[in-house]
Amino acid sequence: MKEYRVYPVCSQQLDKDFDPKLPTFVITHGFMDDAFNGYTLNLTDSILRKVDANVILADWKDGAKSVSGFYFKAISNLRVVPLVLEFLFRHLENLGADLSTFHLIGHSLGAHLLGYVCKLLPGKIGRLTGLDPAAPMFDLEPKAVRLERGYAQFTDLIHTNAGFLVGSFFDYGDVDFYVNGGLFQPTCSVGKVGCSHELSWRFFISAIDNPNCFMGRRMNKKLFYKAVGNVVAPLRVATPFLVRVNTPCSLTECLPMGLNTRESPLRGSFVLTTKVKYPYCIY
Repeated sequence: MKEYRVYPVCSQQLDKDFDPKLPTFVITHGFMDDAFNGYTLNLTDSILRKVDANVILADWKDGAKSVSGFYFKAISNLRVVPLVLEFLFRHLENLGADLSTFHLIGHSLGAHLLGYVCKLLPGKIGRLTGLDPAAPMFDLEPKAVRLERGYAQFTDLIHTNAGFLVGSFFDYGDVDFYVNGGLFQPTCSVGKVGCSHELSWRFFISAIDNPNCFMGRRMNKKLFYKAVGNVVAPLRVATPFLVRVNTPCSLTECLPMGLNTRESPLRGSFVLTTKVKYPYCIY
C-alpha cells in the first residue's frame, strides 16, 4: 500500500522529501469533500504510474465541509486557502523548484481555488486542469472571481455536468472538453444528483491510464449554444447532436484528453463520446 504523509504547510520533513528536480502535481477537492477520498488517491496512483513526480494533496476539508453544509460559506473559505498555497509554492521555489513544471488539478470548487493560486502567481504555474469547475456563484461572474485562461501558462477544463447548477457551462480554458456534450452523462440516471459531476475525475483518471483513448473533436459552438438554450427540450436529448462521429481520428485533427493535452498545438472547445463503463473508451 502506498504511503501518504501529512505535513504542515512548511516543515523540515517536507523540505527533505520534496525533490525540486521533479515535476510537481497538486490535487485538491471540492465542496463537502477531503483530500483523501477515492478521487484524489486514485488520481495520484495513475499519475505516479506514468510520471516520476512529486504529488501534493491539498486538503481544505475544514473549509469545504462547513458545519451547516452551506455552499456559500465554503466559497468564502476557499478564498483563504490559495494564500496558503501561494506561500508553499514560493517556499518550494526557493528550494529550487520550477513552477512552470507544476500541474494543478482541482475538482468543482477546487478548480476555482487553484485558479486563484495561479492568479497570485501570474504566468508562473505551468498547467491548471479543472474537472467540471463549479458553476454556482462563478458562471457569469467577472473573471476576477473565477478561474480563467491566462492565469496559468495552460488551462484545460473537462465539462461533464455543464449548465445543471453544478458544473460550469462556459469555455474558460485554453482547451475545454465537453464529454458526451458536457451536459449530462448517459450512465447517470436523471435523479442521481452529482453523478455526472463526479464522472469528470473518473474520465480524467481513465484518460491518464489509457493515453489517446479520449480524443476530442472540435466543437460546433453555435450548435452547442442553440441546443442548450432550448429549455423546452430535455438537455439529455440535446447531447447526441453535439457529437458528430464515434470513429477514430488522428492527432492532427483531434485532441487527446489527459496528461498529453498540452503537447498538442490545438486549442479551443472539443467534444468526445464515451462508453458507459470503465475504461469508457469508445474506440
